[in-house]
Amino acid sequence: MDELADTPDETDAALRMALLARAACWPRGALIRRDLLLASLELPPSDPLAADRAAAVLEQMIGAELRPAGSRGVRLLSARAVVRLVAHTLDDARAAVERTLVAAAEQSLAEGNVRRLRPWAPDLHAFADHALADGRRDLLAIALARAVGAVNERLGDLDVARRYLDLAFDRCDADSDADATVRANLLQRLAGVAWKQHEEPVAASYAGLAVDLLSTMLGERHLLTAAAQLLHSRLRLARDDFAGAQEQLEAALATRQALLAPGDPQIAEAHLVLGDLYARSGNAGLALGELRTALALYDAAPHQRRGVAQSAARLAAVLAQVGDMEGAVHHARTALEARAAANIGDDAEAAEVLRILGRGCIALGDLTSGRAAFGRALEVLITVYGPEAPETRELREQIAQLAAGKLLAVPPTWN
Repeated sequence: MDELADTPDETDAALRMALLARAACWPRGALIRRDLLLASLELPPSDPLAADRAAAVLEQMIGAELRPAGSRGVRLLSARAVVRLVAHTLDDARAAVERTLVAAAEQSLAEGNVRRLRPWAPDLHAFADHALADGRRDLLAIALARAVGAVNERLGDLDVARRYLDLAFDRCDADSDADATVRANLLQRLAGVAWKQHEEPVAASYAGLAVDLLSTMLGERHLLTAAAQLLHSRLRLARDDFAGAQEQLEAALATRQALLAPGDPQIAEAHLVLGDLYARSGNAGLALGELRTALALYDAAPHQRRGVAQSAARLAAVLAQVGDMEGAVHHARTALEARAAANIGDDAEAAEVLRILGRGCIALGDLTSGRAAFGRALEVLITVYGPEAPETRELREQIAQLAAGKLLAVPPTWN
């Protein structure tokens, strides 16, 4: 909010009016979360006294302009009167609430923890719906719809995610303020959702459009273009379009090497995907070189345990395929340790790493560790897919073979 007045009384009056204006942005009778209301004041984080004063003013308003609604919410007592009182600042107040919601969504996405946004999720949806219903095409309205789409994608509600991302992209027409980067970002998100919905051609088309758009507007040698190329290469690789994927990957890697510091994790990411490409196309030697480069770069950079986990897991798979079981076991354990350090939960990738570890241990004669790894992999698959899923049944059959004293001959694969 604007700078507060000089005297304490003037400051309290300004805070009261700002809080009322923001509260008036909610529909009549709606629950308004106190923490969101206070956050929307956009007070400087370096001034904790201002935050304490705002919270005290909010408490003073309860019983006068507001009434309590549970332990964490309030409702307006007289919505019409308040709207008339703050009508001249209502647009600015709404924009402040919207900015707060978008910033919270983007932070939770960046941290990989969208569940922390759950208390504010209904408000994020409501404000996005209001902006879209008003036909707005400003960047804040587009950002609200994009945030709803991105959060729902992360939560697994792909139909809702795609609907809001489509709505956001539809607002990026000639009458909007959206530039090429905004449109390209939406295209890339739509590509990711379409891929998860098993619409591979549509996903590749979205990603290709993003590359074309950024290449035209920003040029081939731009980091945003490189990011789009990397996504496009992943989608092409998943469809076994090795030549197309390699073309995009090499362009992205060259751009990142030219524009970033030598040890930047974004360079490691390009090496990691290139290693995947070589592994899937049957060139284990080149794959090992790229994956070792990726692992070294990730390991040297701070806060990159997720990258270490991914590259070590890929290395373990390729080493197992070429018969280097000692290397496979070492890197499988590295991957599992990095996953734990990065707080990555159980998923299909964890089960695959455990299976590689189990097979490697058995091949090296460590049956106890091998059985333990397979048992843990089974627990993970039951959690991820369910007890009767094909993936779970297949692993259960392999464990039965192991119990019968048969060495597993099935080589690990990376999907």
